[in-house]
Amino acid sequence: MYFKNSYIFFLPLPFMRLNSIYIKGFKSFSKETIINFNENVTGVVGPNGSGKSNIVDAIRWVLGEQKPTELRLDNMSDVLFNGTEKRKKSSMAEVTLTFDNTKNILPTEYSNVAVSRVLYRTGESEYRINDVPCRLKDVRSLFINTGIGPDSYAIIALNMVEDILADNNGSRRFMFEQASGISKFKKRKKETLSKLKLTRLDLDRIEDLLFEIETNLKDLEKQARKAERFIKIREQYKDISIMLQLMKYDKITESYKEVRGSIESELSKYREFETDITKKEAELQKQKNNILESEKNLSDFQHKINEHVDDLRKNENEKQLLKQKLEFDKNKISALEKEKVEIRDKVLQFELGIEAVEIKLKEETQKYNELEKVFKNSEEKYLELKDNYDRLKGLADETNRKRKSLEESKFNLLKSKAISQNNIDNLSANINRIKDQINRLNEELQSLESVRKEQDKEKDVLGKKIESFKKAKEEKIAILDKLFEEKDKLQEDKRLISRKLDARKNELRLVKSMYDNLEGFPESIKYLNKNWDEKIPLLTDIISTSDEYKVAIEIYLEPYLNYFVADNTLQAREAIGLLRKTQKGKAHFFILNKLKSGKRKPKQPENYIPALDIVEYDDKYKDLVESLLGNVFISLIEMDDIYHGDIEDIVILDKSGSFVSDNKSISGGSIGLFEGKKIGRKKTLDNLKKQVGKYESELEAIDDAINKLNEEIEILEKESNDQEINEYQKLFDEINTSLIKININIDNKNKRIVDLNKEIEQNQTKIASLQKSIAENEKKIDELNSDIEALNQAKEIKGSDVEELMREVSDFSEKTNNAKIDLIRQQNLIDSLKKDLQYKTENKNALENRIKTNSEDKEKLQKELVDIENRLFALENILVEQYKLKKEYEADLSGIEKKYFENRNKIKGFEDEINLLKHQRGKTQFLINQLKEKQLDLDFKKKAVSESLKIEFNLELNDVLDYKRSDEEEYVLEDKVSRLRNRLDNYGEVNTLAVEAYKEMKERYEHIQNQKQDVLDAEKSLKKTISEIEKTATERFLTAFDIIREHFKTVFTTLFKEGDTCDLLLEEEDKPLESKIKIIAKPKGKRPKTLSQLSGGEKTLTAIALLFSLYLYKPAPFCIFDEVDAPLDDANISKFNNIIREFSAKSQFIVVTHNKATMSAVDILYGVFMQEPGVSEVAQVDFRNYDELATVAK
Repeated sequence: MYFKNSYIFFLPLPFMRLNSIYIKGFKSFSKETIINFNENVTGVVGPNGSGKSNIVDAIRWVLGEQKPTELRLDNMSDVLFNGTEKRKKSSMAEVTLTFDNTKNILPTEYSNVAVSRVLYRTGESEYRINDVPCRLKDVRSLFINTGIGPDSYAIIALNMVEDILADNNGSRRFMFEQASGISKFKKRKKETLSKLKLTRLDLDRIEDLLFEIETNLKDLEKQARKAERFIKIREQYKDISIMLQLMKYDKITESYKEVRGSIESELSKYREFETDITKKEAELQKQKNNILESEKNLSDFQHKINEHVDDLRKNENEKQLLKQKLEFDKNKISALEKEKVEIRDKVLQFELGIEAVEIKLKEETQKYNELEKVFKNSEEKYLELKDNYDRLKGLADETNRKRKSLEESKFNLLKSKAISQNNIDNLSANINRIKDQINRLNEELQSLESVRKEQDKEKDVLGKKIESFKKAKEEKIAILDKLFEEKDKLQEDKRLISRKLDARKNELRLVKSMYDNLEGFPESIKYLNKNWDEKIPLLTDIISTSDEYKVAIEIYLEPYLNYFVADNTLQAREAIGLLRKTQKGKAHFFILNKLKSGKRKPKQPENYIPALDIVEYDDKYKDLVESLLGNVFISLIEMDDIYHGDIEDIVILDKSGSFVSDNKSISGGSIGLFEGKKIGRKKTLDNLKKQVGKYESELEAIDDAINKLNEEIEILEKESNDQEINEYQKLFDEINTSLIKININIDNKNKRIVDLNKEIEQNQTKIASLQKSIAENEKKIDELNSDIEALNQAKEIKGSDVEELMREVSDFSEKTNNAKIDLIRQQNLIDSLKKDLQYKTENKNALENRIKTNSEDKEKLQKELVDIENRLFALENILVEQYKLKKEYEADLSGIEKKYFENRNKIKGFEDEINLLKHQRGKTQFLINQLKEKQLDLDFKKKAVSESLKIEFNLELNDVLDYKRSDEEEYVLEDKVSRLRNRLDNYGEVNTLAVEAYKEMKERYEHIQNQKQDVLDAEKSLKKTISEIEKTATERFLTAFDIIREHFKTVFTTLFKEGDTCDLLLEEEDKPLESKIKIIAKPKGKRPKTLSQLSGGEKTLTAIALLFSLYLYKPAPFCIFDEVDAPLDDANISKFNNIIREFSAKSQFIVVTHNKATMSAVDILYGVFMQEPGVSEVAQVDFRNYDELATVAK
């Protein structure tokens, strides 16, 4: 053997075998291709590009590979044969692997398992197991823990060797996890961590929900409690209202039946009257035909009179209208005269004002003329002096020019000063006016502030009162609710006690009847009880016991229940004599003075109690009772377990009375319905009377309490403060509205004051600017005066005339300027007076026009008065004639009417009879109509009851006809309905949905709380699961790692030389599940720091050593090497082939290779070639039939 002292001999038997692969339409395999793997080592050879690696890809693909890059593709659809020049594209790709499962390694009952994968060009795909469609998950589950998979270490390509050595993408650790079987644990851990993360998110969300719900739950609970009370009251209101409406409906229905019967009766009478009237009217018509002519004459004459009377009335109406018109016009004339006087007064006022203005205007105009005259004189004098001065300017041109310039400047400055001063006066006046306005506004503000403070106080007081009233109302409602709840509880107690009282009264009547009538006793007993003067008791009346023992005692004492208990023999004989005398039968007696208690008390058996201990009786009857029951015992156990031993001298009773036994006999059976009703009747009767009295007292106390509560409720309901609340609320709203208006007014006034102050500031700024300008002008004028004075002093012509002339020119210049200013001021005043005069004149003219219009209206009215008076006079004459003619017509009419009524009286008899019949018919008709109205009213009431139920409770009348009826009076129900309605009306706002909402929210809260606990439990469980997974996975991984490490050292030294060292190390030993795995490989004589420093062959052998170490720990059913041997030299190829051969005894190997030595080492060889370009084919060669490798090489 090649591997001496190795672990290879401890490989388990092969799990199963790969029998064959079927390929069609996959990559370059267009044709159906079947490769059988019957031998232990199968080789696959072929030139580059022939498609031999496509066989390995097909195996990966059918095992569930999902990444196109692992199959050397861009897209998964590229696995489909793409066609050539001679062949079409394949419509589908199909690969099937067939396994031998005779050892039932795979979890299926089939000995041969075929796994298929099909991809259609439409994009549809499917997996099959033994031609049964399945899922990818089913395929992976089939091969779990078998070492087979698309990414298994059982399928190794050359590029994967480099990945293992370089540990690209953690491939090295992935292989160890596969071998140790912890991949599923890591997957479970990942899934569990994901679940834990989601669980924590759920927990956070639940906490948020709980916080949100808790904030609303308490308020909703209060609303719900209030709503429940409201709903309870509403349900009471509904029940009582329905009972009230049904009571009304029943009464209406009964009345309706009565009314209907009355209508039928009256209709019959009405028809009889109709028949009689018809007959009489036929006779009457004969008489009426006889007076038609006289009636026509009378009618024509009456028509004539009526027309005359109509004309008379028209004239009378016209007369009245003319009188009213006359009065109206007179009043209007008076009003016009009065208005005229008022207008004249106003005109006079305007005339006086105009006269005053005209006088003032005349004075001011005269003053203006005087000022103008002064100005002109001054100007003329100034011009004259100036002319004289100008004649002298030739003597001092330069001085004169300067003086003129200075004078003009001075004049302009004086003019500007005057204008500025005038503006200052106007601005000052404006400021004073604005200040007055501000003062008025401030006074108004103070007044408003005062009002606002008072109203604020009133508002606060009203607000507190309203709040106090509302609080009192809420307290009253709460008290009412409490009182109604107490009342409801008392009424419920009353109902319960009433039912108990009724039951006890019924029982009392029954027992008393039985007791008085001695039901169940012989006639002799009844006779003696009624007719015997001696009132002695029966045995049933002297003994009593509790209900649970009555049946047993009564059954036992049944032979003696009809016995009287007499004091002595004399009493018994007297009774017997009475019975014999009257022939009323027989009677039995116990004689008390003959009975002596001398019996020996028997021994009490276990689980039995003496009958004497459970019966009650007077001491007088002690001897009798002891003689009857002294040896009787009651059993406390089941009938089947009753003692049947030595029962001499004792009697045993079953507790229920169904069994009686003594030493001589046994009796028993079913219990009769009336068993136990005789014994202790008198005491039972007394107890029932006490209970009835007790219940009646309790009912009386409850009624008193209910009446007291009703009084309190009535007082509270009468003490309604709604009106006060509404009144105060109305006042509050009015004050609030007033305050809003006041605040707006104050704001507006404050804004106005601010605006006015700004205006004052602007005016003051303007005044300051003007004053500054005046000061500057005065300074300039002073300077000019100084300059002028200097020029006067420096003038060349010093003659006194020139100096005097110059002074006069200067003086007159100033005078002229002042006169001009005064003239301008006067002109402004005159213009103002003229405007005032124009205004007053226009108003005066308008009033004078109004007077003129009034005069014209008055003249028209006066003319109209004359016309009306004339028409009235004419009408009065016409009316006099008409009244005269009317009297004549009336006299003629009397004669005609007399003749007519004579004929009329002849038929009056007929009419009186008919009228009497009609009157009777009318009365009948009226009665019928009344009855029908009553019927309609009853129908309306019925409908009202129905609509009331429909509107108020959404119930149809037919749905509640079977509803329970009340025994109470209608007014009692109405009072209850009214009280309950008042309670509902005064209940305030109620959220009726709050009950359901609270239940839902509470259920939701509890559900979420449970969810929270479930989530916490789940979190705890997940953490525990993670801990268990990590523990199990760590143990498995470390166990596998240690074993694989030892295998690696053995296989490595076998593939390399003696003295070559290797090892496997965990970089992070404290984190074995995350730690990287370090491979140390040191061929003898080399000390590489990394695996990359090894040669290609050394790398390959190291990888092969690692792979076979993994196979030793967990062998796969088959192993596939895809050109893994390419980097190896001849010596290493021999080692590679030897290890494959050694392992092939236990596992299948499929080797894709180009190496001749490897080809010679396989059992069977499949050659892949392309006879047709782009289409792969396979040919089989069995090397065991050849002696020379060279032949194969060729």
